[in-house]
Amino acid sequence: MSMINNNNAILTVALISDLHAEDEDSLNTLQLSLQNIAKIDQVNALLIPGNIADYIDKRNQCFNIIEQEFPKKYFSNVAIILGNYDIRWYNEANDIDPNILINYKKRNNKFSPTVYPETHYFDHWINGYHFISLNSDQGLNDMCELSDKTLQWLEETLAVDADIDKPIFIISNQPLNNTHWLAGLYGGFGAQDQEIKEILSHHPQAILINGHIHKGFGVIEFIQRQFGTLIEAPSLTKMQNENGLGDKGTGWLIKICHDKIIFEGWNFANSKIYDEYSHDLLLPSLAVLTAELKKSALDSKKQELIIYRQKK
Repeated sequence: MSMINNNNAILTVALISDLHAEDEDSLNTLQLSLQNIAKIDQVNALLIPGNIADYIDKRNQCFNIIEQEFPKKYFSNVAIILGNYDIRWYNEANDIDPNILINYKKRNNKFSPTVYPETHYFDHWINGYHFISLNSDQGLNDMCELSDKTLQWLEETLAVDADIDKPIFIISNQPLNNTHWLAGLYGGFGAQDQEIKEILSHHPQAILINGHIHKGFGVIEFIQRQFGTLIEAPSLTKMQNENGLGDKGTGWLIKICHDKIIFEGWNFANSKIYDEYSHDLLLPSLAVLTAELKKSALDSKKQELIIYRQKK
């Protein structure tokens, strides 16, 4: 039986992050959360912005639970990326353990993303919306490292069938610098922070979704910048002694509509909606409106210059 009705949404997405599966309790929280997510009416996509588990055996257990509990008819709408805990500490050169990547790609193939040759980044089109998943190219302790090839791919991929009136969703484990509170913790995003912002500035409809910091509801921020909108996700299992609401099982239910995106705060483990933490992002976003206003002002000045020259 459906728990809520999402008939007005074009797409309904469950967002859970930072699973940090290390024991039976965290695995049970994941399983119970996914069982309840599957009962929510019209949930047809799942996003996990990294930090699945420190060790490959627990990561495989998480994938097993996801494959068991999330509806198979929507497997092609699942985006799971790797966080710093998933890939760090292989060697002093900060390479990623090849076995981790082989296993990740093998498990991820169940969800049919478009993975680009010799990389581990990918994208999906879900109900007409573009979802781009960024994985770090190196296994740094806390930060992200993106190669020139990845940056070029991101720039090219953002431009594919881009429409300024339709949001593009980018999934990253780490937040960009000087955005969310504590975004600079442990070195911040990484060396390519400014380059990412420059690329995104040409696509103000971008919505960047990250986990990593473990901030809870009540402290989580929705931030609008000229280069897009930034959204944080709480940790599903590691909220005790963190900032904000400390309940396990928390995440976002995202309802994408023509005129807005509704972010419902949920405790998926308890099938509870937190109305007080829910948030509506009106469309077009502030970043898009600002870009269009600048373009309009520039076009107006160009027109004035043309008229002036014609009169001379």
